[in-house]
Amino acid sequence: MTLHAAHRPANRRLPQQTPAPDSWKKSLSEMLQNLHIIPGNFNGKVVVSFKDGGVSYLEKSETFK
Repeated sequence: MTLHAAHRPANRRLPQQTPAPDSWKKSLSEMLQNLHIIPGNFNGKVVVSFKDGGVSYLEKSETFK
């Protein structure tokens, strides 16, 4: 037996906000600043290597202008 459309429960989804494409970069930058790995005005490169789910190597090089 099928239900008439008026008797079926509505399949409603909550609208999900999709994050801006570069929002992860801002979040990562803020996290590195909060962990005192980089200062707020950092210009350079951070390389993180993982092994078995943990950080095994961290390299930071800074560019001075």
